[in-house]
Amino acid sequence: MAKTKNKQKKDFPIFTVFCIVIGLLLAVGITLTVLDNTGFGMKRKTVLTVGDESINALEFNYAYSTVYNSYSTYLSYFGVDTSASGWVDGANTLDSSKGETWKEYFVNSAAETLKQELALYQLAVNDADFTIDKDAIDEQINASIESDKTSAEAYGVDIDTLYSAQFGKGFKESTMRKMLEYSLVADAYRTHYSEGLSYDDAALEKYYGEHKTDFDVYSFISLDFAYEEPENEDKDEDTEKKEASDAEKAAKADAEAYVEANKASEEDFAAGNKDTVKSEKKTYSEVSTSVGSEGQKWISDSGRKAGDTTVVKGSGDKYVALYFLGSERDEYKLANVRIIRLDPTVADSDKGATDEELKALKEKAESVFETLKKDPTEDKFKELASKNSADKSTASDGGLTEGMTKTTAKVYSADLAAWVFDSSRKQGDFEMFEGSKTYYIVYYLSEGEVYWKNTSESNLRSSDTSDWIEKCIESLKDRTEFDSAAAIENIG
Repeated sequence: MAKTKNKQKKDFPIFTVFCIVIGLLLAVGITLTVLDNTGFGMKRKTVLTVGDESINALEFNYAYSTVYNSYSTYLSYFGVDTSASGWVDGANTLDSSKGETWKEYFVNSAAETLKQELALYQLAVNDADFTIDKDAIDEQINASIESDKTSAEAYGVDIDTLYSAQFGKGFKESTMRKMLEYSLVADAYRTHYSEGLSYDDAALEKYYGEHKTDFDVYSFISLDFAYEEPENEDKDEDTEKKEASDAEKAAKADAEAYVEANKASEEDFAAGNKDTVKSEKKTYSEVSTSVGSEGQKWISDSGRKAGDTTVVKGSGDKYVALYFLGSERDEYKLANVRIIRLDPTVADSDKGATDEELKALKEKAESVFETLKKDPTEDKFKELASKNSADKSTASDGGLTEGMTKTTAKVYSADLAAWVFDSSRKQGDFEMFEGSKTYYIVYYLSEGEVYWKNTSESNLRSSDTSDWIEKCIESLKDRTEFDSAAAIENIG
């Protein structure tokens, strides 16, 4: 008879079991806390895949922060209260039909940027005709990291602590290097493609023909016929409206009568009211400012010919009599200059510059200008620009501004623009101009390319490069996945 071995049953006390369970839970909790503090969970959560490259939640937070910061600095100017708690999650401010929050918009924008960068990065790596300048890329990455380390030191923390505070726990220097490499290689590849594009005169002429209003100047004669709204002298509303209507009708009738009496020739039209008639030569945008949108539409009509006349409703309370002289392509050349911008040193930014601070600014500007007068060379100007210019984007390059347009020049001041584009301007000329609480010292270098050709080529290159980028992204579409819910979930 076979012997059977009796199994002895061991009963654990309930309290012992309880302690074991609690201990395990505590251990797991501590582990999860540690892992959370290192960003372990976010690093393991893939939110975007493009081809062979993947972006985890932590890396995506960096891209989101970049988009967020680029928008949040100026959204307040468009009525968005960015100081309100949770504004990114609030009521839709973009498209009510979509119900899209700002957070969702930023997430989607970040995703599109990353799709582009990852696609271009991979194509660059595998393009036999493109060589990645690793030394140049590393130099740019190191410069960026060193700048961030300087910021970290100012806060009394190390670089990884700074990055974790900005982009999430666990975001380290190595992560930043990875993200910067994606961006810089992609940008280098984009530039390589763009600079390889070329356009012959036929292509530029075709573009001009399709965008004449961007490059033409319009010559015309105008005369304003203003009318005044009646003043309220305890008149009823109906009486006010009638008087206003009568005044407007009278102005329009006067304008039409003027045109009819003087439309025979340019000389007649100009001589009919020589004290107030204006002979103008304006770009498309300037025409609107001068004679209103209705006048702009009439003047720029492709069928307009010399000798045409009309009356249009101008800006404000006036009608405008118009005589069209003609249009032509603006053949002016861009300008290459160096500029020193001098701004006041302001103690209280909320109150703006005081009279004393503006006085000190004027004295400094005059001092720099006098120093230049003693040695009016380009090298001296470059030295003064690097030491004094408030425009840090150009100061290190001696204030160099290439390809200045008339429009750009007018942003500084109308006087500066007139001086730069004066036909008598020559290399080595310099002058000082006063702007709005600022001064500019300008050194003229040379003429640049013809404006319409330069702009046409630039616009064609930009458009064609954008189309190419879309094709690059499309080529990896079947291997692209984006988990928007996971991305949003992990945004801080």
